Amino acid sequence: MLISGYINPKDVIVKERFRKDLGDLSNLKESVKRLGYLHPIGLNSNNELVYGMRRLAVALELKLEQIPYVRIELNPNLEKVAEIHENLCRKDMNWVDEVKAKAELDKLCRVLFGEQKAGRPTENNRSESEQLWDYRKTADFIGEATTVTFEDIQLANALELHSELSKLPNKSSAIRVLRNLMEKEKRVTLEKETQTIYGKLYHGDCHAILPTLQQKFDFILLDPPYFDTKDAYTWSADSWKSADWSVPNYELLVPIFAKLLTSEGVVALFGHQPRLAELYEQWVSNFDFWFEIVWIKKETSMLVNWHRPLPAHEDIWFFKKKDSSIENTHLCIRHMFEKKICDARFSWGEEGYHAIRGKYKGDAAVSLDYPRSYFIANNVHGGSKEYYGHPTQKPLPLIEFLIELCTLPNDWVLDPFLGAATTAVVCEKRKRNWVGIELEPRYIQIAKQRLSKEVVA
Repeated sequence: MLISGYINPKDVIVKERFRKDLGDLSNLKESVKRLGYLHPIGLNSNNELVYGMRRLAVALELKLEQIPYVRIELNPNLEKVAEIHENLCRKDMNWVDEVKAKAELDKLCRVLFGEQKAGRPTENNRSESEQLWDYRKTADFIGEATTVTFEDIQLANALELHSELSKLPNKSSAIRVLRNLMEKEKRVTLEKETQTIYGKLYHGDCHAILPTLQQKFDFILLDPPYFDTKDAYTWSADSWKSADWSVPNYELLVPIFAKLLTSEGVVALFGHQPRLAELYEQWVSNFDFWFEIVWIKKETSMLVNWHRPLPAHEDIWFFKKKDSSIENTHLCIRHMFEKKICDARFSWGEEGYHAIRGKYKGDAAVSLDYPRSYFIANNVHGGSKEYYGHPTQKPLPLIEFLIELCTLPNDWVLDPFLGAATTAVVCEKRKRNWVGIELEPRYIQIAKQRLSKEVVA
């Protein structure tokens, strides 16, 4: 290795190091006494130590005046990667430091090189996905089996919740005890979440679960509880303010949604007026309002109302991240006019599409269904075939329309008010990854039954 120069060990600046226990230095000390320094330490331009802490410690103990160094110019994260990688290669760390080092190395590399997006790679993104970081690349970097690395990182994460594991004599004992703990907690875990092919169903309060999610989402579909007035047939401009609310805390949740949404993602929010208008300021403080689609119901939810027209629609507001480019969002509209269409014939579909039939200039025929700002679909009620007992269950065609409009295959969809799991069913059938959250136990059971019946079957 080419040496950059020599430095007095006392002049080396040592910042916070990942490894606290340097281990037994006696063999290294004897080697330095007999042979000198076979490997220099690594310093950055500020003479801060990048790697070689054990060699520096020996030099200080032996009171050496000069030791060789190599100049290393890396960004702070790469410096930390170099330090941790060197320690892992030494193979003499205690097991707690070792598993924590692997977890930290994996985390840093995901920041540096980009994290592999969960889901199935398509032909369009396969080459890009292969460049991103995952557990397999961490294992290759360390030089061990992926299963070993993955298990060690899981153990490191478990230490944050079960600090008593660190007192065990070795890693094998810790893994055995952790498995026993997981087995004891299995019944509780199964009650809280259910895994399917493409998604996960959480049973709990979204206010508590959402902050724990690490996944980023391309589409967040929100059909929250609105309100129940004590007298459904009495209405005034202020009546919603005195309603018996069972509604989300948007002051808390809207910033969380902003963190969970990808830069190209879209949020769709169901609601009625005047409640949506009241929420507008909260939403635009974190998002840009984009457009709305009106769901027109073929049937009303009331037989008569003497105070206002019978409600036969719901508003769906769409938001994107602030300052994000419309062209880069996941709305599939952007794919529809990549080439100029000539000889076109236009017609109006009944539901929510503007049908275009024609051909690309100098190319084959084309058939496009361009979405409009409304969608017509029957509301779901007790007489509907797809009814599962939820009072505000949304029709499958409507949710299919929204998910097809706003996502591509393998994208991630979040529905924190899952209800009867219509979103989950559509995602499973359309090959979208999903996370759903539902608070009420009776709807969790409905969701499980529906997924089993309509997807597995």
